[in-house]
Amino acid sequence: MDGSVIEYKYKIESAQIFTINQVMEYDIPVVYEEFNLEHPQSLAYNFNNPGNLLIPKYNVSITENRSNLLYHIFRYGYENVKPVKNELFVKDPSRYRTKLKAQLAYLSMRYRSGEFTYDKSTDWNKVAELLSEDEKFGGFLKGDVSGIVPDEIKNYYEINERANRIFNFVKTNYKWNRQSCIIPSQNLRQLLKSKAGNSADINLLLVLLLRNAGIEANPLLISTVDNGILNITSMDVDGMNFALAATKINGTFNLYDATSYNAKANLMRQRNWNEFGILFQKNKGTEIAFTNNNISEKKSLIHATVNTEDLEIKGDYTQEVSGLYALEEYEDFDLNKDKYNQSFKTKLEVNTTEVDSRLLDNSNFETKLKFSGSNLVDKVGEKLIINSSLFLKSDIETFDQADARKYPIDFISGFVKEKKVELTIPENYRVGDLPKNKKIKTDDQEISYSYLIENKGEKLILTSRVEVKHSTYPKEFYPAFKQIWKSISDCENQVISLVKK
Repeated sequence: MDGSVIEYKYKIESAQIFTINQVMEYDIPVVYEEFNLEHPQSLAYNFNNPGNLLIPKYNVSITENRSNLLYHIFRYGYENVKPVKNELFVKDPSRYRTKLKAQLAYLSMRYRSGEFTYDKSTDWNKVAELLSEDEKFGGFLKGDVSGIVPDEIKNYYEINERANRIFNFVKTNYKWNRQSCIIPSQNLRQLLKSKAGNSADINLLLVLLLRNAGIEANPLLISTVDNGILNITSMDVDGMNFALAATKINGTFNLYDATSYNAKANLMRQRNWNEFGILFQKNKGTEIAFTNNNISEKKSLIHATVNTEDLEIKGDYTQEVSGLYALEEYEDFDLNKDKYNQSFKTKLEVNTTEVDSRLLDNSNFETKLKFSGSNLVDKVGEKLIINSSLFLKSDIETFDQADARKYPIDFISGFVKEKKVELTIPENYRVGDLPKNKKIKTDDQEISYSYLIENKGEKLILTSRVEVKHSTYPKEFYPAFKQIWKSISDCENQVISLVKK
């Protein structure tokens, strides 16, 4: 049996009339699906369809008279909708799925003895005015924060360092409750007492403290990666779900997210790098485009020896990461330390002991461990055959997509990955065959790779390094990446032969 055909209908009931959002593409094929929206004339909706372009087979837009009330009716029917094919190196596949999004543009109704009218904002300045007047948002930003930050921080002479120290003060003293919001969940007094809150609580407090120290600061509201791309042409506050702090210092624009303990200015978790946001300055709203220009690094070091009797390789492994890599690794570690440390056994496919992970003073994140593995060496006659990269051979990106690339290649961050393996040659053995060294560099200098193996006395030393300069590349670059990474994979999977003397 090849599969099953499932037919079902469902009805969603919700008091939410401002935004009606429906996903139209799934991981499975859909023979037929339909979206219906019916509403009285006292309401008006605009349709905003983010994600892939999907043309309906049937499209109905009519007005009907029902008991002397006019109703607007919209029906969209889709046939033979193909399943979404996930691709590697995409921020979040769901952000590209076709969606039908109906946003309330106008509402007129009688309430008690009066008439209530809602008219959707026509530009971001109007949204800024409404937020400024909102008690929870604008009221929070009018709070008094004098005396909260120590004077030696607040009055620090160099303005960039002053901002950094205030940022560190908030990260150290206030904890994110892992709720993503653009509106504070509590007033300022409550936050100062609880010292915990959602993303708006934490980062709007940072805005206030920066302003109090004489720094130009404002909230930047964004849609996180898993929430979809923000359509900046549609004044949709519901499309944003996270608040950041933004400063302008000596003409330079900087972003801060105090919900991440290990974050720095312009160094944020990958969830935040979603291309667009709206900067709110009192009664002014401005579209902002932002890109992660940081370079993240990962350094891996192995010191290994070979037990020729048991055909086992054991030794020490150190991994140190910086930039976005350090942010993500630390967040996983902080969430569950034991689970994080135990994960290396699965990731490296070797036995691990004495795993020690910690945040370094320079904000890099380091893990040290001891390992042993019988799957790292084979004996063929009098020869020992060993992969030159040991268990790091699988720590490379995969570019094996057969179909044409559909989306941009997104690494979230440009990166450098360095591997160094020092293997002690066992007694009574000599080097038989060594891998070939290799260097690759693209004409535009965007990608470079080097692989060097040396025999120094009783040691074999492998050093490899790959560098990618930027975080995002057009989909047309995929064939080039595929070709280069085929060469990298071939290099990383070369073997060493050790021959008995």
